[in-house]
Amino acid sequence: MSSEEVKLLSLIKPGKNVRFVSITGGAFLQSRLMSMGFLQGTTIEVVKNSGRGPVIISVKGSRLVLGRGMAQKILVTWIEP
Repeated sequence: MSSEEVKLLSLIKPGKNVRFVSITGGAFLQSRLMSMGFLQGTTIEVVKNSGRGPVIISVKGSRLVLGRGMAQKILVTWIEP
């Protein structure tokens, strides 16, 4: 996958670092995620993602648990090593 390819956060495997691009949800979801530190360009580490249930991520040194539906509305790109 190229660095410009956009994927859903819910599809990223554990241990991978990605960069936050945008949110496809409504204004409430956007506001909620922004208050949790999701700003364009923010680095996200996927800690746990079993393919179902919640996704555990690390953002700015804090661990967050996102419901699968929420994770499916977050768009990310790969970070070049």
